[in-house]
Amino acid sequence: MNHSTIRREVTQILYICNKQRDKRNYRQVVVSYLLFFKNNDMTKLIYSGLFSKDRNQFFPEKQKDSYTKFLILTRKKPTKHKPKNYIIAKVKGKDFYVSSMYPTEIDNLYNIEYHGQKFSLKIEDNVITIK
Repeated sequence: MNHSTIRREVTQILYICNKQRDKRNYRQVVVSYLLFFKNNDMTKLIYSGLFSKDRNQFFPEKQKDSYTKFLILTRKKPTKHKPKNYIIAKVKGKDFYVSSMYPTEIDNLYNIEYHGQKFSLKIEDNVITIK
């Protein structure tokens, strides 16, 4: 069963629950749906390892997932809580926000966070290392 099929079925169930004013089942369906996607492959989007870098893009070095590439983008108006640079992932043509890049005292070393997991990201000439 793929994501769109599951999404369609969940939407139908939620519609019926809402129509019947069944708030308890509505909440259970929503929680189950969120847990499914939390435990799905998107939680493994960022992982420790080496990535090949080309300008503002980087890719898994071993090409574990040939559909995934990451982009380092720059915010037009950074704030105290939203630093200048951030990362998005392009997976099968869709964009996913990954993390802000929080600078550290060491040049080209940043802290990032994805789904509550903290990583350090080091930028070198043609390689990005995530630990």
